[in-house]
Amino acid sequence: MGRDYDFFLVMNACMVLFMQSGFALLEAGSVRAKNVTNILIKNLLDVVVGAIVYWACGFAFAYGKVKRSEHDYVASNSFIGFNHFFLYKPEFELIENKEYPVRIIHGGSFYGEFFFNFVFAATAMTIISGAVAERVEFLSYLVYGVVATGFIQPVAVHWGWSNGWLLYPPEVIRLPPAVWYRDYAGGGNVHAVGGIAALVGCVFMGPREGRFEDGRKYHIPGHSTPLTCMGAFILIIGFLAMVLGHGDNVALGVTNLTIGGSMSGITCMCIVFIAPKLEYLWKYKIKKIPRSRKIKPKQYWSFLVLVDATLAGMVAMCAGCNVLEPFGAAIIGIVAGFGFAVTEHWLHIRYTKPHLCRIFAKLNSDRLTIQSDRFLFI
Repeated sequence: MGRDYDFFLVMNACMVLFMQSGFALLEAGSVRAKNVTNILIKNLLDVVVGAIVYWACGFAFAYGKVKRSEHDYVASNSFIGFNHFFLYKPEFELIENKEYPVRIIHGGSFYGEFFFNFVFAATAMTIISGAVAERVEFLSYLVYGVVATGFIQPVAVHWGWSNGWLLYPPEVIRLPPAVWYRDYAGGGNVHAVGGIAALVGCVFMGPREGRFEDGRKYHIPGHSTPLTCMGAFILIIGFLAMVLGHGDNVALGVTNLTIGGSMSGITCMCIVFIAPKLEYLWKYKIKKIPRSRKIKPKQYWSFLVLVDATLAGMVAMCAGCNVLEPFGAAIIGIVAGFGFAVTEHWLHIRYTKPHLCRIFAKLNSDRLTIQSDRFLFI
């Protein structure tokens, strides 16, 4: 530890921050030209507003803590931090209990840890901006982002990376010392937090105008495939920096991350290509559904599916890439590819087949009243 480690930590944090460029290009290329400026200003505000909010309270909620006693491995506050608001009193010491394995992998200086964790919080916020693109008011997104960066993501970090109840489970659970919540590169504290927040926002807002009408789905193409491609490559580099920044078994980590993401992208792209042919065989060869004219399955290799599924596979690898064997990374990548394809397919079905939503709403009518046309999102 020391100046060399701080340099290593900050340089990788800069590479993670460069992911904002990747998100900006990916999102700008995926939306219509009229919405590009709106997307870009949101991505820049993710950084500048996120920095202020994380300086004011985010870092305090994540890492503000008091020293634990020598005999108590559970933190004094296992839910939320409460020290270092506005980076006041820059005293930062990692306190380890010799009776338990080391559970905090990186341990930079006070300001090094602030900058490294700020860029992760900004990344989580940007995940939300991509999910709600072309469907949210600017001020509404700004409020949502401030809450996510200043409270939601820091509290999750406190649970899993600082001294919260996930990193140090309550003693009443009686877990073995080698068992605790492990999230090496932000699979839960960054990507799951951002993804779930985005999911909730999309559920409330519904799909983009014109995406689903009269039980049919309509493709809304982005205006620039090259921008999307460049953004994807930058994000891949940023994922590698997420692994490198934590400094534990980095060679294995980047290897597993690459294998998992690649397997996920190839798996999902092949599924999308093969699915129309399988549907055709099932309908017209096995079930022999009558048809008035000759129908050929529409098969295509989808670039956007390849991009999204590859990134999904890398997200799936973030939590345990430093301890998995490469064949395990390949299996996880395949599962992630299947999961991405199935999830996207079912979300489309639930909007193009609204009766399924009505059935679900009917079954839950005693607990929840909901309109089928507002229930799901894409």
